[in-house]
Amino acid sequence: MNECKIVAVLNRKGGVCKTTTTHNLGVALVQRGYRVLLVDCDTQRNLSISLGLNRPDEECYTLCELLQPLIDVEVDEVDIQNCIHHLENGVDFIPNKQALSTVEKQISTLDFRRECSCTVRKQATENKR
Repeated sequence: MNECKIVAVLNRKGGVCKTTTTHNLGVALVQRGYRVLLVDCDTQRNLSISLGLNRPDEECYTLCELLQPLIDVEVDEVDIQNCIHHLENGVDFIPNKQALSTVEKQISTLDFRRECSCTVRKQATENKR
């Protein structure tokens, strides 16, 4: 089994093509035969909007619901498969919603970021479709 690779596109400055780079890189990798899971970690939801999910509805699970049990032990875990959207072009992605900004302080700690990354990576690799 091949180990998954994680590529993060980030920059604190706005307007530097993070969303465009992520979107285009994901599509290009799929076209070359790779399996790709894009995760929108931005509270402004630019990648989700770019990929066509303008408004997550009540039944649409997002990164927010996936990470919420790490913050609040009383919240039930969500299966990552319920968060992944499969696009016609072969790209899979986990959208975001603005509610994630309410947990931004917890996410900002290095240990919590590591835990979130490990949770998403573990669930994504265990539940290959």
